[in-house]
Amino acid sequence: MEQVTPFYAWACRTFPWASWTGSEFLGPGVSSGTIHEGILHEDAECLSFASASFDLLVSCDVLEHVDQPARALAEIGRVLKPGGTAILSFPMDPHLDANRRRAEVTMTGDVKHLQPPIYHRNP
Repeated sequence: MEQVTPFYAWACRTFPWASWTGSEFLGPGVSSGTIHEGILHEDAECLSFASASFDLLVSCDVLEHVDQPARALAEIGRVLKPGGTAILSFPMDPHLDANRRRAEVTMTGDVKHLQPPIYHRNP
C-alpha cells in the first residue's frame, strides 16, 4: 500500500533481493490492479491480488482513509501467506475517549462528511 512514498523507495534500495510490489489508491472510479502512469492502483477494501500472495504487507497511514477498515483488514489477511506479517501504522490520539468516523461513502459513491474534513499531503 505504498509506491510513491519515501518508505517504499527506501525499502527497495535497502532490500534489493526482495520482490516489492507497490501500490497507491488512485480514486474510486479505478479498478484494482489497473496501472496508470506507472502507478499500480489498489483499493484496500478490494485488492486484486490472489489469496496468500505475500509474506509481508506494509501500510503506512492508509486505514484511516478507507470507508470500511474491517474490510481492508480482511483483505490484508486474505493476501498474506500463512505466517505472513502485516506492518500497519495509523495516527491516533491517546487523549480521545473514542474513535470518531469523519466521513462515509454513500451508495452513489459520494463522500458524505460527518465531521469537518481534514486534508493532508502524501506522505
